[in-house]
Amino acid sequence: MKVEMGIWEHLFGKLNNTNRYEHPLPAGFNELTKRAIELIGRDSGGMENEQLHEHLIANGISSFEAGEFIIFLPTVFCRKLLPELDWPLSYVDCYSEKRKIKRRYLDNIRYVVMQEETEKYWKAAPNNKWVLNIAGRSAEFNAINQLLNNGGKLEDVRLTELYVVR
Repeated sequence: MKVEMGIWEHLFGKLNNTNRYEHPLPAGFNELTKRAIELIGRDSGGMENEQLHEHLIANGISSFEAGEFIIFLPTVFCRKLLPELDWPLSYVDCYSEKRKIKRRYLDNIRYVVMQEETEKYWKAAPNNKWVLNIAGRSAEFNAINQLLNNGGKLEDVRLTELYVVR
């Protein structure tokens, strides 16, 4: 019997023999992204990441893809919400203290599709609550919000690369 570990399995899951995750992009990833936007935007208020991960799985999104949506979709939305900021072009996948891989966002096909679907969503009169529910899950949004609440200004924001602990 296999026990589903949810987001923890996604982050700390087994590496294959080549020490890389190998998850081909599933057919219909654009549709999955639209579904994730709906589920996270509409339903995620008050949910912790583990609860959201389970919710996405219960609504037909695989465990791996659910984890990727939880990590990257909020960042995509935050970047769209605040385009005037100088956003880093890369992030760091951290597999261990010694194994960190710098990756360009535009080399991550999932991120690119999420970005494309976010653009389409934005053009179709987005629901403000959904936008905040999604963008508000990002580390960047929370750091920027804290800076502004402490009297800082948006022009004071300096962003560094996102670290994704795998």
